[in-house]
Amino acid sequence: MFDVSAVATVAGFRDTLGHVPLDAYVPVRTTRALPSGDERLDVTALYVLFHVDGRTSVRDIAHATNLSLPATIENVYRFLGLGLVELPV
Repeated sequence: MFDVSAVATVAGFRDTLGHVPLDAYVPVRTTRALPSGDERLDVTALYVLFHVDGRTSVRDIAHATNLSLPATIENVYRFLGLGLVELPV
């Protein structure tokens, strides 16, 4: 089973509450240092993080890095979990 709202969000539709789709968010880099050890970022993740500038949307980061939107969203979620980025409301 899959979450219809998640699919709709990735597809670029707003939900019934007017929430912005994930691909339209503009992640903002925090001052947290890059992780080391087991949480160290791979080259692809570092490349995505390099494009986080507080002006570029997740959709545009996917395009600039030539990654799929789901792969880019996955990286952004990982960055959120590590405290490397924030998504302004």
